[in-house]
Amino acid sequence: MGSQLGKMQNRMISPFAFHAPTEPTYGRNEEHLTYIHTINNDRIAVSLAMHDGGVNPDWEPGKYGDRKQDVVVYCHGNAVDIGGCRDEIKSLSSKMNVNVFTFDYANYGRSEHTETTQKNIQDAVCAVYEHVTRHLGVPNNRIILMGKSLGTAPAVFLAAKDFMDDILGVVLISPLASGVRAIVPKAIVKSRMLEYLDSVFCPSLQIIQHIRVPVFIVHGKQDDIIPIQNAELLVAHLHPQAYYPPLYLHGQHNNLESNNPILFRDQMLAFIKSCKVRQQADADVRCLYD
Repeated sequence: MGSQLGKMQNRMISPFAFHAPTEPTYGRNEEHLTYIHTINNDRIAVSLAMHDGGVNPDWEPGKYGDRKQDVVVYCHGNAVDIGGCRDEIKSLSSKMNVNVFTFDYANYGRSEHTETTQKNIQDAVCAVYEHVTRHLGVPNNRIILMGKSLGTAPAVFLAAKDFMDDILGVVLISPLASGVRAIVPKAIVKSRMLEYLDSVFCPSLQIIQHIRVPVFIVHGKQDDIIPIQNAELLVAHLHPQAYYPPLYLHGQHNNLESNNPILFRDQMLAFIKSCKVRQQADADVRCLYD
């Protein structure tokens, strides 16, 4: 019964929630691409932006284990694919001196052409994480999970898992607290009903409390697509261990970085530095008890 209900919800929600580009905005065999498979064997396109601007991804087992650069696993927003966010990813990679892996959800770009659902988006981010850690050899303590808009939902889903307690940190840009809170004003839905509907689609508000690493939330004060109240709710539900001061900028949904390039860069670098300081402090405490 539960499975049938889930399928019914997907059929009702998917056409409204997911807006993939009509055609891929990048080639099938570009140098920066590779393809992996989810647990259900859906093919997922994965792209790498190198910190030094290189395009050769060197997709070799264990290749990244000894590199100095941290790795960002980036979950992009709606209505774009790998090609559509390429410039943004390259900028992020060079300014933060990190290697950035991004990927396309099912039916986005050159990933599997099948219906996009909440479940296969979650399967995709899990497959990318497993590829980065097990195949390429990146240790958890060098990984930053980053999501933007719709992409914050799979980022929170993965970060809330028990085995993610030792990653470096999580960045959520223009996040939705849940699918319903992103589109329905609180004034027209009673609180009890909202709490139930939170669980129907992208339930970040219900699971973000399980994250135990620092979470940096950035949102635009003039965002008219996902109201800033979504970010405020998520901050309020963070576990004390995960709390990091949020950054609320003058800007809308899609121009936070371009409107505030220096502040955005500096705050991101400050967050990463803070995460590393905390990580070292935790390691020192563990040493005292070994």
